[in-house]
Formats: sequence, structure tokens, C-alpha cells
Amino acid sequence: MGDNDVIGLDDHLEISLEGIRQVLTREIPPYILSRRQTFQLGPSDTDFVCYKVLNCHFTSLLSSKSVGNMTFDTYRAEIEMEESRSIKLDGEESREVVIKETLIVKTIKGNSGSRDMYDSKRLFYVESKMFSDIIPLLLSSPFTAAYYNRESSSNLCKSHFLFPKCYYSCRKFKDSLIVLEDIQQSGYKLVRNNSQFMDFNHIVLALEGLARFHALSYAMKKKDPQSFYSRVVQEVVPGKKYRAEDKAREKLYAYAYLKTLQFAALQPLEMFAVKYRNTDDKYDSGAERLKTLLQDTVGVIRELLIPKEPLAVLCHGNFNINNILFRYDTDEKPTEVKFTDFQNAHYASPAIDLSLFLFLNASPELRAERRVQLFSSYHLTLLKAMSEFMDCAEEELLPEYSIEAFKEEFSRHAVYGYILTAGFVASAPSKRIHIHKIFEMFNDGLPLRENIDKSIRENLKLEGEEVTYRLVLLIKEMVDEGYL
Repeated sequence: MGDNDVIGLDDHLEISLEGIRQVLTREIPPYILSRRQTFQLGPSDTDFVCYKVLNCHFTSLLSSKSVGNMTFDTYRAEIEMEESRSIKLDGEESREVVIKETLIVKTIKGNSGSRDMYDSKRLFYVESKMFSDIIPLLLSSPFTAAYYNRESSSNLCKSHFLFPKCYYSCRKFKDSLIVLEDIQQSGYKLVRNNSQFMDFNHIVLALEGLARFHALSYAMKKKDPQSFYSRVVQEVVPGKKYRAEDKAREKLYAYAYLKTLQFAALQPLEMFAVKYRNTDDKYDSGAERLKTLLQDTVGVIRELLIPKEPLAVLCHGNFNINNILFRYDTDEKPTEVKFTDFQNAHYASPAIDLSLFLFLNASPELRAERRVQLFSSYHLTLLKAMSEFMDCAEEELLPEYSIEAFKEEFSRHAVYGYILTAGFVASAPSKRIHIHKIFEMFNDGLPLRENIDKSIRENLKLEGEEVTYRLVLLIKEMVDEGYL
């Protein structure tokens, strides 16, 4: 990183909407023009095209009470542009039309306290790197114009459409912005239901997309390991979680976050002990092992995030229902998927993504009934994609990338998925206002650790038995499957 990268942001920086408007006015027309030229595959009757921004209107996408709003400010920018064309028909003709483009704009919070507390600068750095540099690099394998045909069934084609287009990204303190395609305008939607679970079709489509994302970095690691480690792995290291910090405020914020995870993960053990006491010795011993592990939650998470070859991969890092959007056919069946929010991307086990996603977004009943199919949908797509990207037979990828290897990896990292799932459940939408209050303690200085602990415990009691019982069933599943 250079000295002017976002991690070196001035503490007094406050990015105004007028500043964002100026950047969009300057940067978006050239991007639109370059995108048009990229998709121009044949001869054109148009000699000259230019774009000019006429108007730009912003709408905030996150409410003030949203936990997500603690990290970035996110806006929908509605832009009106004038498109001027010089067209060769019978003679030369100039034509001007007004077109509209809707974009998503992310900025770092202007308040220095929020930036420090929520680690916004590092998270912004990673997401910006992912969209501007790393994802394009992973997708840069040779391909033909057939990629632009959305009917193509190739894994490379489908991989290109996994990610929103990035119009502009800057990590410099002057113009620190990420400008992305507004994929909701193309018909992509979040899954909305009261249970927070996805059905089988949504789960499979998401797993197949995740497999293609993982396959991109596996293929690059195999084909060009030196570039992969220097241009991908090392670039996401600055955003790695749970690192040691010097600033007292950041230390205590990290402490509060990790204590929230720890208490949320420990809380169901009491109900688990009552329900399964004396039913089977394996439940008693499994619960005791989990309790012992959770005494050092930070150590467990750090250990499980250490990448181990050969299966270490570039992970999304926060792969869950909130960051996965689907497009549907006329029968409301999901047919296409896109991923958003790469601020937590890091190099680790693929089970980091898999365990969180399956534990948090697949119901216990679905996992129990279709566990084999779920693993197979991910693994078969992974092998096919790697085979295509590396131009080799699937058999050449075995036994290194066998399904047995991935199942063993999942078993070793299941506790990570459990801890993060407990944290997510504790901060579900109906509970967010209470979790938010934990971090409001930092507004008036540095709270005592014992006060943080007390606040977290009191707020987690608001979960209710239904939420706690969901985690109890997950502990039972981990014992039954041999993960504990």
C-alpha cells in the first residue's frame, strides 16, 4: 500500500455528497464509454460517442439504526447523462439522448471515531482492492467473445456474472469511493422471508456460485502461484481480522465484538445440557469440548483462519443471505446469482465460507435431509470449473481436491461456522437495536471491560428461547456429525 492509501486516511476527513458528485461527473462518462467499446464486438455505424453527466441525486440505503451503517455510508446515485452520437447513415447525423444510470456508491464514514472503532479504513481497503484489482485479475483468464453471450453455459461466463461491475474505485484519501453497478435495477433481489433460511434451490445456486468463485483462485494459484500470492493473498492481508492493535479504542472494540461472539456461542450450552443430559455420553463430552474451546474464542478463530495448503482459497469472508442476490424466472425460480460486500475477504479454508453459509442459511431439516446433495453441488461445480479454467481433466485434480478432502476440511472448521452463526443470530434484525447499544458505550470514552461484559450478557438475554434452541440443534448436529 502507498502512503496515500485509505489506511492512511486523515482523521478529520469528511467526504461530502458534493465531493462524490464531482467524482462521478468526472469518472463515470469515461467508464460508460469504455464499457460500450468493450461490448462493441463488430463494426459500428457510429463514429463518435460521448457522455456528459447532467444531474445526480443521492438516496441513503442504510438507516441510522442499521449495524451495517456503522462501517460505510452507502447511497444509490441516480444519474442523468446526455449521450451524444455522430452517426453515419445516408449522411452524417448528430443525435443526443438523455439516458439514466443507477449506481451504488460506498464511502468511508467521515467520523474519525467511527472509522477507528469499526475498522472501516481496513475494511474499505479490502473491498476496494477486491473490486478494482483482485476480481478482474482472477477473471483475466483467456476467453473469447462468447463470454458476452449470456446463454453460454461455461463456468467462466457464469463466473463473470457473479460480481457487480465496478465503475470506479479509489483508495486515496481525497476521493475514497467505491462505485458499483446497481444490480437490483437488473432484477436481482435479496431473499426475504421471516425464517432467514433459504430453500433448496436458493442454497444450491449460491453454493454453485461460491464454487466458481473459489475455483478462480484455485486455478490462478496452480497456474501462477507467485502472482497469486503477491497480487491476491498479500493484498488482502491488511484487512485481516483479529489482528493485534496498538490503539486502546480499537482493542476494546475488538474485545467487545469477540466477547459478543463468545457469549452468544456459550449461551445455548446450558439449554443443551438440560435437554440432552443423560441421553448419550457423546453429547456431554461434545458440549464440554465446545465449552473448553470457547474459553479462548479469539485463539480458536485465529487458529481456524490460518490458511493451510493445498485447500486454502480466497474466501468471501461473510458469505450469507445478506450478501447474496438472486434473479428469477417467470415461475419465481432462482436462475442467476450475484455476490456483494467483499470487505471481509481473506485467504483461508473454503470451509470458512461453507460452514457459515450452511449453518446460518440452511435449516437444520434441510441440512439433515440433503447434506450429501449440498456438498456434491458445491464440489461437482468446483471440479468442473477448475477443469475448465486450467484446461485439464477433472481426474487430474484428484485426490488433492476430492470431496473427502473438503468434507474433512469442513469438519475441522465447523466450530468457526458455529461461532459466527451464533453472533449473527444474536444480532438478527429484531435484535440489532440492542446490539447497537453495546457499541454506543464507546461514544463517551473507553468503557471498562466488566461493563462491556455485563452489557453484552444483558442484551443477549433478549434473544429468546426460539433463537437459543436453534443453536442447541446446531450443537447437536456438530456432535452427531463428529465435528466436536
